[in-house]
Parts: sequence; C-alpha cells; structure tokens
Amino acid sequence: MTGSAHFGGVVGHIANKTASATLYTLRNISITGNLNYKLSNQYLLAGGLIGEIGLNATILIENCSSDININVVEDDRTQGGGNNTRGFGGLIGKIGGSTTTINNCRTGGEITADLSNNTADARVLVAGGIVGDITDNSKVEIKNSYSTTDINLKTAMSGLVAGGGLVGRYASTNTTNGGAKISDSAVLNETINAQSSNGSNIIAHRVVGYHSGNGQVANNYALSTMMVNGSVVSDGTADSLDGLSKTAAELKTKATWVSDLKFSEDNWDFGNITMDGYPTLRLKSSN
Repeated sequence: MTGSAHFGGVVGHIANKTASATLYTLRNISITGNLNYKLSNQYLLAGGLIGEIGLNATILIENCSSDININVVEDDRTQGGGNNTRGFGGLIGKIGGSTTTINNCRTGGEITADLSNNTADARVLVAGGIVGDITDNSKVEIKNSYSTTDINLKTAMSGLVAGGGLVGRYASTNTTNGGAKISDSAVLNETINAQSSNGSNIIAHRVVGYHSGNGQVANNYALSTMMVNGSVVSDGTADSLDGLSKTAAELKTKATWVSDLKFSEDNWDFGNITMDGYPTLRLKSSN
C-alpha cells in the first residue's frame, strides 16, 4: 500500500467530534505487507493497523498482529506542513487525546524513515514497535505484548528524534489512574537507530524512546543483544525505559513469558517457543 497523511493498514484515523463513551474494538486482526508512506503537506502519521487515534475515542485492540514494513520517504523540500509530529508505529502511528488499551498483540517487520533531505523543518520524528507517539492527555495501557520491529530513523531536522522498541515517545499529561501504563511486555528486535545530521535532540531506548509524561513503565524485558544507536545496553531494570535484559535462551523458556510476564495460555500458544523464542497468538472469541 502507498499513502500519505493519516495512513494505516486497516484504519487511517479514528476520533469522536464530541466526548462519547463509544467503544471501538479491533480484535483477531493479522496484517502483513509493505506500507510505503510519502510525506505530504498534511498529517504525517502511519501505523500497521491505525494511522492516528484522535480526540475522545475509546479503543480496545487485542489479539492483533502486524508484520508490516513501513518505509517513509519525502520530497526534496525545505518545509513541511500540517501536524508537527511525524509518528510511525507497528500498530498505531499516534494516540492523541483518547483512551486506548492494547492487550495481547505483537508486531514485526521494520520501520524505516529517511528524512535526510529536509533541513529547515524543526519537526518531531518518532517511531515505536507498537505505538509511535502518545500525547495530548491520552490514557493508554499496553500489556502482554511484544515486538520484533527494527527501527531506523534518519533526519536532518532540528527537532526531537526518538525511537523505542514499544513506544517512540510518551508525552501525555493525563493524570487519571496514572496516565499510561506500559507493562509485562517484551522487545525482541535487533536494532533501534535514531540519527540526525544537524545535532537534533536524539534519544533511543529499548522499551520507550522518550518519556516526559505522567505514566508507568513496569516489568518489561528486552533482548540482551539488541543494538541501540550502535551499542548494546549494558544495564537496565524491568521498570526502566530499557527494560531488563534477557538472552535468546531465556526467551525460549515458557516460564519467562507465563510466570514473569504474565502471558496467558488462553491468548498465547507456546508450542514452538523452544525453536523460535516467540509465542504465537490464539484467536479470541468475540463473545
């Protein structure tokens, strides 16, 4: 697929014009392929499932998987327009001003954004294996999920550049029930690279790239050999932005997932875990 503005493998944009208790549910969705995204003068958000979740939406995403290669390119220009964030995620490009729950999901593939031709645009560039950007008083919960999505960001802009294995940037000001909670999940990709040729604010971590809001990062694991901006993370705790290091051998044990990360056998199949190290999703009843 090829697109611009709000762009997602299933939905481009979800929002309510007025405050509403309407619940939108995405369940048992599996998507694969390539998403080629060209920057336009409109909103610059893309995700494997959803481009953007906007104001006043209440979303439940569960038992979904995305194996999407997102490739972002731009025209040779010096100024962009529209939204001041360029956000890309394995499931969702951006969550802004909504309540979103992501349970028992996984992502793979690669996110590549080469914006090195843009030298005058001080915009934010963020990408995450699950969600690219979380802002605007959003309440978000991500749990019992994992990502193998490699992230490669390159820009000449002067704004923030942030990459994270689960979330690129979390900057929500929501204080209700602690804002966001990103927990009991794993990051298994090989690389996270965030680069800028003009000395931008560059930051990358194995779990959450940039964290400035009110929220909790708790009990997350990361593959010990992952390279973050060219280096292996030498330390990290389960409650840190880098997560707790786990070897490939440890990730091939069922106890790591069931006992430590609280993955449920009702949602996950561990039959092939000793070979590839990854549990697979089971379909969940709609009842």
